[in-house]
Amino acid sequence: MLKSKKSRVTALILAAVIAVSALAVGLGSTFAAKPDVVVPLSQQNTYTTLEKGVPTARNTFGAKMASSSDDSIATASVQGAVATVTGHKAGIAAITTGSNMGMLLRWMYQITDAALMTQYTLKQGGEVLFAVPKAGQTLTKPAPVTTVPAAAFNTIAWKSLQPNIAAVNAATGVIRAVSKGVAIVVGEFTDKWGADHDLHILVGVGVSLGGGGDANHPDLSDLMEWIKKGEGILELNPNPYTPGSLADLDGAVNGGWDAVNLENPTEQQIKDAIKDIKDAIGNLEMKESGNPGGWIKKPGGGWYRPVGYPPHVYEVMNEDKSSKQPPEYIWDDNSDGDNDPSTGNNNHPVEKENDFTYWAEDPAGSNIWKKVDGNGNLDEDSAIWGGGNGKPGGGDDLPAKKFGGAWWVHMGQNVWRKVNPNGNNNRELGPLTGGGFDENPATNPALSIYLHTNGKYYIKVNNGEFYYGDKPAGQGGDGKLQSHDNEVYAASDCVYWLVNGEMVTAPPMGDGNPNVGNGDILGTDKTGDSSEWIRIATSGGYSLIVRKNYINIHTGSGHYGDPAWQYTPFGTTNAYKGSTLQAKINSWFKTNVNVTNGDNLPANARLRSYTVQNDAVDKLGTGSTQAGMTNAFSKPSSYQAGDGDNVAFALSYTEAANFCSKTHDIRTANPQIQPSGAQAAANFGKLSIPQVYLYGMWLRTPGDISGTAGAMEYGGRAFQYHITGAGATHSEFGLVYPALWVRSAIFTDPV
Repeated sequence: MLKSKKSRVTALILAAVIAVSALAVGLGSTFAAKPDVVVPLSQQNTYTTLEKGVPTARNTFGAKMASSSDDSIATASVQGAVATVTGHKAGIAAITTGSNMGMLLRWMYQITDAALMTQYTLKQGGEVLFAVPKAGQTLTKPAPVTTVPAAAFNTIAWKSLQPNIAAVNAATGVIRAVSKGVAIVVGEFTDKWGADHDLHILVGVGVSLGGGGDANHPDLSDLMEWIKKGEGILELNPNPYTPGSLADLDGAVNGGWDAVNLENPTEQQIKDAIKDIKDAIGNLEMKESGNPGGWIKKPGGGWYRPVGYPPHVYEVMNEDKSSKQPPEYIWDDNSDGDNDPSTGNNNHPVEKENDFTYWAEDPAGSNIWKKVDGNGNLDEDSAIWGGGNGKPGGGDDLPAKKFGGAWWVHMGQNVWRKVNPNGNNNRELGPLTGGGFDENPATNPALSIYLHTNGKYYIKVNNGEFYYGDKPAGQGGDGKLQSHDNEVYAASDCVYWLVNGEMVTAPPMGDGNPNVGNGDILGTDKTGDSSEWIRIATSGGYSLIVRKNYINIHTGSGHYGDPAWQYTPFGTTNAYKGSTLQAKINSWFKTNVNVTNGDNLPANARLRSYTVQNDAVDKLGTGSTQAGMTNAFSKPSSYQAGDGDNVAFALSYTEAANFCSKTHDIRTANPQIQPSGAQAAANFGKLSIPQVYLYGMWLRTPGDISGTAGAMEYGGRAFQYHITGAGATHSEFGLVYPALWVRSAIFTDPV
């Protein structure tokens, strides 16, 4: 984009003329009323709305403190377990509450201001037309704008981009004609939701506006574009062209303005003005050469012809000064300061986009192209990779950025691909790579990027167990995938699961039996418990975890921490449901076991917010894929946090045999011991089970074999035994290790 002074014409004039071209009258026609343009303004997110000055309260689940991302927009305070949020001005604020145990909750609020605008209407298409002011006469008109609410009109701040043509009262929006020409009046305001906007009014003083033409039938908008280009050359500093050739260009530009300021310029007058500017640009002379047009002899034959604008770009011509076919261009970086492409070794290949847009390859041979700006320099921010064809154009270009010594192309969402990854072909790109929190793919790369059919990128976690992605539009997403491999996701990211070919924000339950887990350790900082937990199985977006240490179930003799005093918790019942074991585990989870020196789960433990309700213990039955295994698997029944019965539970025999034991057998007439699998053995090895008595830990009672119980000895053997009938015994000691189904995100979510 060429730079130009506001005293002549700005890019905004051109943009506004084009924007209203469909509403503008054609050249030579009679002015007619334009249709009104209604512009609604809506909330750009789905955050909870809170009106300015109206406090709201919400439960914080035991939080002790609260903070706001922007106190000028909203503040929050906590009293008891309730946070009070108060909005102060329109905008977005994140409210975070936290407990002494490190449990954080975050809510997004959209503060609204009912006094601010929700809609405006541009009457007559946002055009104001004046006749030429008579001597000594001041002509004024109100801005053709109405607002909802009506009083919000008074919040608009007005300014004119061409006050020498049309002035405007900054407070009232009343426009005053000053001289013949075209002007843009801008109204700046803030809407109900705190977003900043501006509206444009096109003002014609004695000028009939064109409607956007073509090469054969140009109109005022085309002429304005050429005026802008000519002014860009005139404003170069230092300027490489001779004063005489610049004077010719200045005259042609002024002639263009004369045509604009005619009340009804004809198509021919516009075409003539455009031709004069184009000819003046083509005839510019370089100061150093003295050549008409600045032609410079090319070593070895041929010529360099300056294109005029931008500087330092030359067309390579044949010896007879004819153009090559196809045309060939170079950019002289002028590092030697002589404005002469025939000297030194500082020329770069150039591809032409249009009359005034050229792309130079820098460095030469890199397939990295940068736009030559109005001063003849390369615009680093415009850098692109030229695609598989090795040059700009063709539809395969991608924006490029340099990190360290390498170039990367941006695929969107902070996902990148390295240019020339193997060091031998700059038309090749490396794998999809996430830029991470610092948005630099060279320092913190994330390589497990998944491109979904919806066109968005996601970071895979644990081989696709779940994904991180940018939040949906309108829900706080910033368009950047900022997470790393196997690390916490950024505040602007969201957890997703791939279900039936679609990305969903609710984790799936999983089909069939769970899969064995990899024994990940869930640390105390992640649980809020005093003990670590071990991941032994997965299902969809969930993980089955077992407490590394037993919980205290005592005999009443006061031996809380001594495993020798932990006894069989089944009592005289032969089923887990209703057993002492079930009651003790549920009580432990709900933190209402009234014992001294107990290690119950704290009320604010993070495990509470990541657990799911589980009623599998009420639905016992077969379900193992291995012969001889019974009692099925625990499976989460719904996606909801809760502290009711059966959230925590004892493992079943089948779960232990498959996921957390070294060997397993069934105590029948002919017991057969089988290995449980290497990963199941490794998972068991991470539990802390003292060598006491026969049984290390209790398992859930099998429901399909009458009078049996499940147990696991400290050596890692899972088995079943009789608790009723002939040969029954139920007095052996054992330890209680609760299990939970939790959302897998607890392993990676920030604390």
